[in-house]
Amino acid sequence: MKRMVDSPIYISGSGGFIGRYVLAIARTKNIYYRCIHRYSVDESFCENNLSDFALIHLAGRAHVLKELSESAYEEFAKANCDYAVDVALSAAKNGLKRFVYVSSVGVYGKSYSNSIISENTPLAPIEDYAKSKLDAERKLTILSKELGFELVIVRPALVYGFDAPGNIERLLKLTAKLPVIPIAEKCNKRSFVYVENLVDFLLLVAMHPKAAGKTFNIADEPISTHDLINNLAKGMGLKRHLFAPPRFIWELLLRLTGKKKIYEQLFEDLVLDMSLAEKELGWQPKHDTVASLQETGKRFIEANAAKKPRE
Repeated sequence: MKRMVDSPIYISGSGGFIGRYVLAIARTKNIYYRCIHRYSVDESFCENNLSDFALIHLAGRAHVLKELSESAYEEFAKANCDYAVDVALSAAKNGLKRFVYVSSVGVYGKSYSNSIISENTPLAPIEDYAKSKLDAERKLTILSKELGFELVIVRPALVYGFDAPGNIERLLKLTAKLPVIPIAEKCNKRSFVYVENLVDFLLLVAMHPKAAGKTFNIADEPISTHDLINNLAKGMGLKRHLFAPPRFIWELLLRLTGKKKIYEQLFEDLVLDMSLAEKELGWQPKHDTVASLQETGKRFIEANAAKKPRE
């Protein structure tokens, strides 16, 4: 692989949803990169001197089998906090220049209420996953000061793309399947981020001198869940009818089925303040929200059509 013009990077979690896009876009930009292997971290660092390298840490865990069990936090902590610290330690031994940690908007918990979330919003994670992410942020901050590498923390909104896992995948399947879709809110505002916009930002902060030591919220322009689904459907070439039952019915149904988290991630208000990324780095999302959602719907249908066996 050719040496790139910009700083070279290491990538952990390259086999995951976001990681696959990092590799693909890095290749198109002729960026020199190496992947970190989970079970041989020390051996992954081929260069003895990493003073020109940045490391984008994507490896982690978003789900465990029993998220309400007493051991759930321990499992999240091992994957999202302990492993991140181990990778940072190994890289720092070889003089790593910069560590980019991909955290989560979940670290803010519900402290934002109905206000816009900035990087200075109080941190009060509720879910074990988000708690493990915040623990990693704090430990990496201490480690960066002790060992002298630059730390950049990125807190993305819920990431979407045609091959996204979790609740985005569920929403895509629902949109493709149901001609009539109940939604919780028609006029809510919620921040999401297109995976290619997130990757564009990650590659920027891996190299930009002004990103060192800073934390950034990242999202597209906020959109209502109503418009989100309509644009996904439009990309699929489908017409969907949306209606909004009373909120208490939604909350009751999702609580009874154990799906309250879906309601929170897709329907409640959550708007990220993006001004710091623009002010400090001059960054704005490359891909328009509406166009990205329609492209997501289009590619989802195409990917699923390709999976179907031919008669």
